[in-house]
Amino acid sequence: MDERPFFVGAKRFRSGHRFATMSATCQLTEEGDVNDPSEPATLKDVARVAGVALSTVSAYLNSTRKVSPALQVRIRDAVRELDYIPNFQARNLRMKRAASIGLVVPELANPYFAALAEGIESRLSGTGVTLTLSLTGSTGDREEAHASLLRRARLDGLVVISATGRTTSALLDLIERFPVVLADEQLPSLNAAFVGSDNRRGARSVADVALASGGRRPAIIAGPRSLWTAEARLSGYREALAGSGIEEHDVILERGDYTFASGLAAAMRLYPLERYDGSGPDIVIASNDLMALGVLRHLRRIGASVPEDVVVVGFDDIPVADMITPTLTTVSQPAHDIGFTATDLLLRTIDGEALADERVELPTELRVRESTR
Repeated sequence: MDERPFFVGAKRFRSGHRFATMSATCQLTEEGDVNDPSEPATLKDVARVAGVALSTVSAYLNSTRKVSPALQVRIRDAVRELDYIPNFQARNLRMKRAASIGLVVPELANPYFAALAEGIESRLSGTGVTLTLSLTGSTGDREEAHASLLRRARLDGLVVISATGRTTSALLDLIERFPVVLADEQLPSLNAAFVGSDNRRGARSVADVALASGGRRPAIIAGPRSLWTAEARLSGYREALAGSGIEEHDVILERGDYTFASGLAAAMRLYPLERYDGSGPDIVIASNDLMALGVLRHLRRIGASVPEDVVVVGFDDIPVADMITPTLTTVSQPAHDIGFTATDLLLRTIDGEALADERVELPTELRVRESTR
């Protein structure tokens, strides 16, 4: 089996093992000189210790041609003995591969975005490609300012998670400069590859569960109008409502911005009394889990029981959704896979594939829990 060594950016000498490592790496060269163990090992050092040609070591580490199993063992042993850490950036430059990409994301406090970023990092693991992070908040001004800064950065490509759903002039300029892949949020006016989830179908499935409780006074807390995900989910909710025979004019529609605070504020508008008296919606469909958590907080505060008095559902399946009481019925998005796939498309685009028209919608999964009946 061809087992290439896995490299991480660790220090050459680890605490407690310095002298053992030094004794193992003080090797005599052919000229009788001693390698200085404080200096990083080079590819030539690996070739000399393994007793093979420099080109053979390079071919093995870069997977450019087959190397016999016996030589693979010798090279791996030399790599371990010398604690060799390859210079991935230099290798990527030589081979005309990506060396650095950027990620534009609203925030990482939202667990969904954090999981998506982890998927990006997973795809980059072992490639030597560095990741530049740009947190834009949820404002167009900051998104524009960060795009302007990224224009001057030495990047090979960019993964963009839009906070506003708007196409700025700076973002248009970025697409002219290097490859861009959109993740989670579509920007229809941009000619860029997109990876997200099937928001409409996922929204319909969770709304169907909420409506099956028998309630006839539903409320929806939708996301911002400018965001593609918000409108796709709202479309799915409306399909479910039509299927259950509830007229759209009988549905209360609130708007939030995908934050806990906006969900709490919407719930306070839906239930303005200090104590729950049975009035108000008997179903609340929130367009993401953070807003649903805000609803649950207010319902608990006013003494409403979930799901006996009010059924509540969310979207995203963030970790806390299965930790609270009652646990939240929601839709699980493959955030990690979205980040991984978006990055894979970006790297392939950088390598020359024409993928600007690629549209990937990954399936969602319904999670039925205690907040519905």
